[in-house]
Amino acid sequence: MIRADPPPDPPPEPPLVSALVLAHDHERYVISCLKSLLAADYPKLDIHMLDDGSSDRTLEIARSFAAASPVPIFIDSQPNSGRGSQNAQSLLRRSAGRYTLFLSADDALAPDYPLAETIALLEADERLAMAVPRAVHVVMDDCTEAISIYTPTFAEALRSGDPERMIRDHLHASVSRVFLQGAVVRTDFALGFGGFDTDLLSDDYAFMMRAFEAMRREKRRFAFRENSVWIYRVH
Repeated sequence: MIRADPPPDPPPEPPLVSALVLAHDHERYVISCLKSLLAADYPKLDIHMLDDGSSDRTLEIARSFAAASPVPIFIDSQPNSGRGSQNAQSLLRRSAGRYTLFLSADDALAPDYPLAETIALLEADERLAMAVPRAVHVVMDDCTEAISIYTPTFAEALRSGDPERMIRDHLHASVSRVFLQGAVVRTDFALGFGGFDTDLLSDDYAFMMRAFEAMRREKRRFAFRENSVWIYRVH
């Protein structure tokens, strides 16, 4: 009797990535934002959007887009609060993914944002707590102008992957240029240090301070993904 070899094990399911999108009066940009997430090269994604009481057609446009989306898009709305940190924390609690990607509805991922490659990098090294993208600032009334924020000292600190160096050379030395948009974070890591400081209005700066302090405490690192570009619209 000839025994057939057992079939190979199926490849493991890719981990879910939850993209969190904050929106307020972004009717001109929200479709571009959502399309950029759908264009990311990753097979297992869901999107959670919170509209903070937009007075324009942001919510209507987003809901119409979500109804035809092949990717699950969950949209909530609330009266305007202006509390970015509370809104971001509310979204973070809804993240069902192993990884969370942050974005504002007036920003977008670049067309070649390598999400699958970023997740593979994080999956391969448990010490990596987050992946930080490269920002490109585009002035909307003059789209030929792109602003660079990467001084040599700042770029070297990012490339080090060392949270201690980032805290010393950048976060404690100047106004932070480390943005949350486009970053991919382990969800359990973010929830572990408490996520956003809801006593504050803004979200990015305090979250990043807490994230780098937590990485230092836990002896973890981060990856600066220079080929992962997100577009910050100055408008």
